[in-house]
This record gives sequence, structure tokens and C-alpha cells, in this order.
Amino acid sequence: MVKTPQEVDWIRKACTIADRALENAFRGLRTGMTEAELASTLTAEMKTLGGGMVFVDVLFGERAALPHGGASERRLKPGDGVLVDMGCTVNGYWSDITRTVFYGDPSKRQTEIYSIVLEANSAAFNAVKPGATCESVDIAARKVIEEAGYGKYFIHRLGHGVGLQIHEHPYMVRNNTLPLAAGMVFSDEPGIYIIGELGVRIEDTVVCTQTGCESLTGHRRSLTAYPVRD
Repeated sequence: MVKTPQEVDWIRKACTIADRALENAFRGLRTGMTEAELASTLTAEMKTLGGGMVFVDVLFGERAALPHGGASERRLKPGDGVLVDMGCTVNGYWSDITRTVFYGDPSKRQTEIYSIVLEANSAAFNAVKPGATCESVDIAARKVIEEAGYGKYFIHRLGHGVGLQIHEHPYMVRNNTLPLAAGMVFSDEPGIYIIGELGVRIEDTVVCTQTGCESLTGHRRSLTAYPVRD
């Protein structure tokens, strides 16, 4: 579970590829494109930038409320949220990132929910330090969402280890009292999922350091809307 500096560097490089691919693809959002088309673009971008193995999940609008849904022929329309969960490998080590952006101006409700999830992501990040338990990091994020009244819509654990496997130990979940150690790499991915309406998740790959936490994914977390284009 504890990665060497070299292993962390390979994960960091994989995260940088994912960051760049996300931004390149988001700039190409257009009305009528399908989830599958965006997924194909992201796959090609990561490969071009040097990624090895890749995975991409894309969900538009109400389909973003499916935490583990795959890309479909659902077409993008103004007002949609766009949720992308993806990653790639460098020397066999994975990155994992989710960003939720908006196509056109987000509604007041979309903006509110996004701000809650972003606060939860930050709360978890700030809870990471050597000796803190895995469950304490999950609880830090979950408390934010519960206090905002959306607790029942955060329906999965906060995170999972990232390395040679995209999902591995340690797991950030209630009842896991394992203490964190410097060099552990895992995801920080709170979300709110309202079936039939919308879903928002903000996920970073982070590493526990001697003094706290470092995010290996760098794509901006602030609420971002892309212009409507035909």
C-alpha cells in the first residue's frame, strides 16, 4: 500500500496525462455529440499523450446519477452536466480522476450541489495525514454532504487505493480503522447522485505525505461551464 517515490512519480505522470486529455476534450464539447463520442476522444487523447492502458466513463445530464454507468448514445444538450471518470497508466501505474463540468450556464441547483461536493472533496483532502484512519477521511467528506441535507445521495465509499490496480487497498470507507502512512495513494471522490435528475462527483488521486496530503491530479476543481456550440 505504501508507494516508493518512483511509484508515486509514475502515478503523477499518469495523472498529468489525464489532466491534459480532459481539458483538450472539454474544449470540443458540442450540441448533439454522444457520450460514446466524447469517450472515444478522451481515449485517443490519453493514448496520444503517452498513456498505456486507459479507461473512460462519460455520462451526460440525468445519466450522471449512475455512479458506475458507461458511455451511451445519449446526446449532449445545453444545460447538461458532463461527468467524466477516467485514467490511464504509466509503467503500469494508474491515474484516476473525475470531473463534472457544465455545458452552458449551470442552474442554481446544479451550482449548489457542485459547491457541496467540492467542499466535501476539500474536507477529505484536509483530513489526510499520517496516522489518520481511513474511515476518518470518509467521515470528513460525508459530514459535509450530510449537513447539507444530501447524505442519502452519497451512496458509495469516499475512495480506494490507486497503483498497479485501479482499485486496491487502502479503502477510504467507514469501519476501516487502518492508519494512513506517507506514500499511500488513493482517490478522494465524494459525490451526490439524484436518480433521474443529476449527478456530481469530483475525484482526485492523492498521496499521503509526511505533512499531510498532495493531489496528483491537477485539473481545476472550481465550477466550470463550457460554451454551447452547434
